[in-house]
Amino acid sequence: MKIFLYMIAAGFAFFLITFAFMLLLIDREAKSLPTGDETVMVVLGSGLTDGNRVSVTLGLRLDTAFRYYSGHPDVIIVTSGGQGDDETVSEAFAMKGYLAAKGVPDEKILTEERSRNTRQNLEYSKQVMDENRLEGKIIIVTNRFHCYRSGLYAKKAGLEAASLPAPDRGFFVSAYNYLREYGCLGWYIVFDR
Repeated sequence: MKIFLYMIAAGFAFFLITFAFMLLLIDREAKSLPTGDETVMVVLGSGLTDGNRVSVTLGLRLDTAFRYYSGHPDVIIVTSGGQGDDETVSEAFAMKGYLAAKGVPDEKILTEERSRNTRQNLEYSKQVMDENRLEGKIIIVTNRFHCYRSGLYAKKAGLEAASLPAPDRGFFVSAYNYLREYGCLGWYIVFDR
């Protein structure tokens, strides 16, 4: 019984230490803010509501992207996200409509509509950039908890990227997202590196 309790205590200590380390990495990446000379902004999808409407989390990302675009109107925006099983349109399509409704010209928004996860978001967005002969630094717009892993996948895709973190949605949603991200980073380390 003692050995079992020691194993539980050791596992919990391992979780706390690695979780704290992950938070430090996320914080560091979220502070790698854009310099203003980036040429492309990639906005990562995060699901739709009712099959075709931008979710609250995705709206926070798009509002952050729009604020940056308002001060840097030369940047090209790539909305990135495929169509989930419960969605009637791609996330990228819904995101483009959201930004267009705010006044971003159609020619400033490119869509990447095939991705189903963060790795694909960055790989396929790179393909869209290559097809349109877009070069230079990019900005990845996502929520703070997602900045570090997005940066890892950007490097794997051959992109030089800064993070532009959107706000999180409150304590309980944020706590869930950080715990989920902990698992996703574990997956990345074991299977995707």
